Amino acid sequence: MLGPDGELDSWFVALTTAEGILGFFQLEPDLTLHRYSAFEVPQPASAWLDKGAIVARAQAAAAEGDELGEPVLTYRQNRDRLAWRVPIRNRPSAIYVAGDFVERGAAPGRTGRS
Repeated sequence: MLGPDGELDSWFVALTTAEGILGFFQLEPDLTLHRYSAFEVPQPASAWLDKGAIVARAQAAAAEGDELGEPVLTYRQNRDRLAWRVPIRNRPSAIYVAGDFVERGAAPGRTGRS
């Protein structure tokens, strides 16, 4: 995972089975445990691990004319709110995807909403 500055923040280690993603470990860059999180019910692994599925969710939320960039696994506001950030190259904003949740927001370093 990358921080808002684009530097390595932590490692995301998914725990999966045939049913989907059960949870994950978030490890510090030195591989010490930051936290463990488990979903109440398994989530589709593609919702968290498949860049194509992440981009498809972002495209569904994009406005006409939005030019989407490459998704980056990061966080929103604090390190425990993991999300894929899909930058909108032609606007100072991004689309954030976390499982089934999709939200437009300001790009890192910006304030307000777009």
